[in-house]
Amino acid sequence: METNITENISLPWYKVWINALIHPSVAVYESFLQDIHANSKRAYIWLIISGMIVGFISALTDREASAVIRTICDPLFPIIVIAFSITIITGLIQLLAQVMGGTGTYSKLIYALAAFNAPMTIISSLLLFIPYGLWVNAAMGIYWAVLSVIAVKAVHQFEWRKAIIAILPIILLTILVIVATLLLIRFYTRIE
Repeated sequence: METNITENISLPWYKVWINALIHPSVAVYESFLQDIHANSKRAYIWLIISGMIVGFISALTDREASAVIRTICDPLFPIIVIAFSITIITGLIQLLAQVMGGTGTYSKLIYALAAFNAPMTIISSLLLFIPYGLWVNAAMGIYWAVLSVIAVKAVHQFEWRKAIIAILPIILLTILVIVATLLLIRFYTRIE
């Protein structure tokens, strides 16, 4: 009689983050998705903590706002934006992936996406302190897309083409938002 015993693995958050960022591959993502803590609860905790860190970083750098507003509002805004945007992005990717026959769950997908989004958000906010940090962040956007494809492929057991198609609308929407923001900034700076 043969028994199928699977080992319950439990990885610390930093190992998941490091593996997701530095050793990205479908096999690595599939391995940390086997973690007994690979769920949406842990993903949201990571996203909230990264939002808090980004909020405190921005509060420390903004000298014009009053201390009370900086202390209360600045840390809350990134938490809300990060958690809300990743929730919407994950939902859209999950919907498209399921339409294409994906077998993964929302909980596993948000976990895989949060595994690199949480640390990348913190890194991205710190990069704004260096010269040309905005350009480095733009390059990180390309890396984000690559990691997203790997995450979708690992969660939904897709071929590469389907994984790319699943995140393509998000990439196009992101480009549209960036272009619209730059156009608005240009328009309002001309008025002044």
